[in-house]
Amino acid sequence: MPRTAREQSATGIYHVMIRGINRQDIFEDTEDHRQFIEVLASLREVMAEDMQTKICTCHIYAYCIMPNHVHILIHEKNWTIGQCVKYIADKYVRYYNKKYGRIGLTCR
Repeated sequence: MPRTAREQSATGIYHVMIRGINRQDIFEDTEDHRQFIEVLASLREVMAEDMQTKICTCHIYAYCIMPNHVHILIHEKNWTIGQCVKYIADKYVRYYNKKYGRIGLTCR
């Protein structure tokens, strides 16, 4: 059964939780933690489609990394919450699958 639609926040601030399939661990070592933090840092400013200017996508207030999931308190700016979560998940999953020799789907 599909999940219910996300309710739009009047403030643009969301609590997001990302976790592994079947709640499996998604952080195996400190390098994985570091890579995820780099993904969060790279989300703040990304190149616009003109490839000359950077745009502020969102603001991350806090995050908490657990072995099998992560909590993020995030404020939408120029991207929707869906675009932000897609960016985070896609970047990290590409890293994780490459490092651990896994074959999996990434967000399209």
